[in-house]
Amino acid sequence: MVNDNYVFFFPLKNILSQDKVYNAPDVSIFSEPEQVFELPGAGDYIGPERLQKYNFSNINDILRETPGVYSREETGAGLIHNISIRGTATLRSTQINMLEDGINIAPAPYSAPDSYYSPLTRKMHAIEVLKGSSQYRFGPHSTGGSINYITTPVELGSKYFGSVSYGSGNDVITHDYANYGIAGDWGAFAILGEVYYRNGGGRRDFNIDPPSSSVHRKNYGNDELGDMNHLAPMVKMLWQLPTRRNMVFEVKYAYEDNNYNQSYAGQTSADFGANPHQQYVGYQLGEYNTEHHTSYVKFRADINSNISNQTTGYFNYFTRDWFKLDKVISGGTTCSLETVVSKAATGNCLAALGILKGSTAGQLRYKGNDRQYGAYGIMNETDFSFNTNIFGKNIGHQLKVGYKYHYDYHHRDQQNHNFTQAVGGLITAHADGVTASDDRKETSRGHVAYFEESATINNFVASFGARFEYVDMHYRNGAGGAGTTNDTKEETFMFAPGGGLVYNHDDNWQWFGGVYKGFNIASPGTVRDDGTPVEKETSVATEIGARYNDENLLITVTGFRTTFKDLIVINNSNSDGTPDNAGNVVTKGIELLTRYDPAGIVPVGDVSLFAAYTFTNANLDGAASASDSKANLFAGGMDGSNVPYVPDHRLAIGFDYNYSKYSFGMNMTYQSESYGTAAETETEVHEGTANARAGRIDSYALGNFYAGYELTDNARIKFGVNNFTDLAYIATRHPQGARAGAPLTAYVNASIRY
Repeated sequence: MVNDNYVFFFPLKNILSQDKVYNAPDVSIFSEPEQVFELPGAGDYIGPERLQKYNFSNINDILRETPGVYSREETGAGLIHNISIRGTATLRSTQINMLEDGINIAPAPYSAPDSYYSPLTRKMHAIEVLKGSSQYRFGPHSTGGSINYITTPVELGSKYFGSVSYGSGNDVITHDYANYGIAGDWGAFAILGEVYYRNGGGRRDFNIDPPSSSVHRKNYGNDELGDMNHLAPMVKMLWQLPTRRNMVFEVKYAYEDNNYNQSYAGQTSADFGANPHQQYVGYQLGEYNTEHHTSYVKFRADINSNISNQTTGYFNYFTRDWFKLDKVISGGTTCSLETVVSKAATGNCLAALGILKGSTAGQLRYKGNDRQYGAYGIMNETDFSFNTNIFGKNIGHQLKVGYKYHYDYHHRDQQNHNFTQAVGGLITAHADGVTASDDRKETSRGHVAYFEESATINNFVASFGARFEYVDMHYRNGAGGAGTTNDTKEETFMFAPGGGLVYNHDDNWQWFGGVYKGFNIASPGTVRDDGTPVEKETSVATEIGARYNDENLLITVTGFRTTFKDLIVINNSNSDGTPDNAGNVVTKGIELLTRYDPAGIVPVGDVSLFAAYTFTNANLDGAASASDSKANLFAGGMDGSNVPYVPDHRLAIGFDYNYSKYSFGMNMTYQSESYGTAAETETEVHEGTANARAGRIDSYALGNFYAGYELTDNARIKFGVNNFTDLAYIATRHPQGARAGAPLTAYVNASIRY
């Protein structure tokens, strides 16, 4: 006799039968892709078809169709993201949780909140976006929301996928994976192997093609400027035990090597207007090199028919060497690049522009931003499903209870490298040589407890929950000194409750709303009590909305309002300033999403239409309290000033057409103007100093199209053009001058799937 309340280890001869086989989920945040239409708030599931449709490799391009999400590009490649959800600050995505397979993927989310790493979007299986209601389960940056990258799932079956693309700039991208599974009396086992490779893609030119350098660093010419080289293998293994209840082990290891021939700085506005895709010869040694290791072990177990548990252990390691021009020494004056490329530059710093262009000899000071990050931890989450009866009402409960321990560190070991550049761009060693810049280490240990309850009563679904975090932080600068501000510890406590309600009016109509508290913490070096500690940021987010859904039409309308107290803004320039509290911010707006599949609108084939629109009003509530004009884009902002890089309007529209073996589609995206600083000036002067960040980012519209043909049931070919008008637009002025988004990009792609 078998007691159904316990787990027994009995061989199952039919382990691959439909009722026993374990199916790897396509989701980590949501219970299923369709759950985005059941939340007491707004979210988005970007599945494989949407990810692959336009051959995008840039996360910024993909998120343009998601309402309520803004992003700031850097070079059009998408290697480093600056994402804002509902008007939060964009800098390095510090106010949202970046996840991969449900695990924090920012290199050190507690010790170094500014995320210098973005998962390779092109090789992902899906992306989940969760806004207001993400505060329970995910942290430690819950004032904005969460974005989860889902890697290719391992399955108990066989499959193969292969894809190769060739695009503008000799951009070659290959993506292959194979999955194989077997079963026996010992259970079922599956293994997945994947390799992603990319080389090329650079389509920028120096103003002078650099001669071969005589220094130890690699330099490169026009043919290699902007090129990327990626190699990213991954392996996953899954073992389903021969038990009466589902018990599954899953293991993952992924490696990524990235080399990017690109500087961190931009041009003057005048030079951008003349040639937006040009760089100065003084940037010729700029290079971004990274290595990333990601691993986890997951154990899922169904305790009984109503209780399941998952335990996850994870380890991530990330190292980068970003070698970039920091200063130009002109006439004995050390000039920051944001000053040199400003139209308001004067004196020696104006003359320094000639050194950048190679028309004048002078001294260049590069910085080797060598940093190491590590993170590991363990998470445990238990799901309970049960019913209660109160006052004759049957209530269905879905309860999650979780605990997490997390440790991470950030170590920077940076040097200044001095060079002499001759007229014409030849770089040689300088007598100042190499000098030390920074030697800092920050560590954090966090303990997290949370719960999330969903109770269904007739047509109502009430959700509520809370998250508690305790973080123990340590900061060491140089040799330190116990008890000094250069070697100190701090403790931080955070608590975020919230709740939401969904009313299912009928099979088509649904209303929802929620109120959530969020929090955001700075790094150990900035929360220490050195006389000007950075306070933790808190927020209260409210949203209300309605959904309509039938077999042809989906409409979602959401109104939101979030108040931020002590908004944390970081410095990601070469000036090595520190984060600061910018003051209080209020964001409010409306999100609209609609998809329509009209029947019979065309004589043959099927057409699908979509539109997404966001209006966001993100303003300072009172004058900005930040004071570091070099580090802080909010300095000088007044009551009512707009949050930098958050435009009022963002729109995406498009269609897809399918007939027989043919497919065709087009989309257009638009965003209104914004400003590079909260002072909202076009003078390129910030807080009394010439600064190219202080300018306008004009509105722009981008168009993309694709056309595909199914060669066989398993093989497909596709070609397309992104930014087909070849619009030259300013993607960012931060950190050091105007830089362009990607130009017109044509490609052809062939794929096979079994």
